[in-house]
Amino acid sequence: MNKYQIIHDDLVKAILAGKYHEKMLPSDYALMNRYHVARETARKAIAMLVDEGYAMRIKGKGTFVI
Repeated sequence: MNKYQIIHDDLVKAILAGKYHEKMLPSDYALMNRYHVARETARKAIAMLVDEGYAMRIKGKGTFVI
């Protein structure tokens, strides 16, 4: 399994469990430090969440659960 998929799956589980209900998701840098991955890997995981409708990204503000 790819690293970005692991991050994505962990975030989906947390969202569905209500941990981030209507809250901001961790930043790219926070995910980089937590999972020890490159920034692009963290961004790809977040992009998947946005594409699937779990979150929305606001430039300069962060990524929020929808």
